[in-house]
Amino acid sequence: MKLLQNLNLLRGFIRKALILSLLMVFFLGISVLLVADYDKNAVVKVMRANGTLIGEVQQAAKSGDFYAAAQKLMAMAENMKTLDDYTSPRGS
Repeated sequence: MKLLQNLNLLRGFIRKALILSLLMVFFLGISVLLVADYDKNAVVKVMRANGTLIGEVQQAAKSGDFYAAAQKLMAMAENMKTLDDYTSPRGS
């Protein structure tokens, strides 16, 4: 009997913890969306370009052309350098 009571208490605790966790994740996601001040289009453009370049790096490395691979990695670094620095608000 006491074991059943303990199991019921544990189930209630787990249920409450799950609900609170889901709410916390939801509100964290909302706050990130509301605070995003970065240039999303620029970030997407750079990430797509870097995605293409990473394929070229892999091909160059497979063929043994490490100089070309290094050039592609430098191009990726230059792409990332074009993005503005973004400091998130304190507490986020």
